[in-house]
Amino acid sequence: MHKLPTVDAVALTLTTFLRRKVQVVTATPPDRLPILGLYRSTADHNVASCECDVAFAAITAAAFALIPAAVAHESVKANQLDESLQEIYGEVLNVLSRLFADTDGVRITLSSTTFPPSPLPESMSQRPAGGVVSFEVSVDGYGKGLLSLGLLEAV
Repeated sequence: MHKLPTVDAVALTLTTFLRRKVQVVTATPPDRLPILGLYRSTADHNVASCECDVAFAAITAAAFALIPAAVAHESVKANQLDESLQEIYGEVLNVLSRLFADTDGVRITLSSTTFPPSPLPESMSQRPAGGVVSFEVSVDGYGKGLLSLGLLEAV
């Protein structure tokens, strides 16, 4: 059975992956965040979601690839990621899939992504039925962004 990730799990995962200090606190985001990653289980249906603002995607992608923070800030000002940051952010999404791993051996993998200006899928017009946890994430030297993780099926 899948569970929503904790603040500590998100902080540890991102700190380890980005190799720099990451602070995570709970947050209340806007109704919808513009960047979406959907995760599927080995049963081949979507089970979890990762929504974020452009700032979170830009700063985590840039920090991971050791790209200067100024490049991430340019994406935030433009309110979209360039193609290279989108590709790098896909790796961040892959790592975040670990937060949904459970003890019954079911593997969770990234199934799709949506970036502005593309609209979010109609299936995501409502909040995930299994609940959502939201965080403000601060990456040392890069800045802050919003992250929401959800379970698509009621538990």
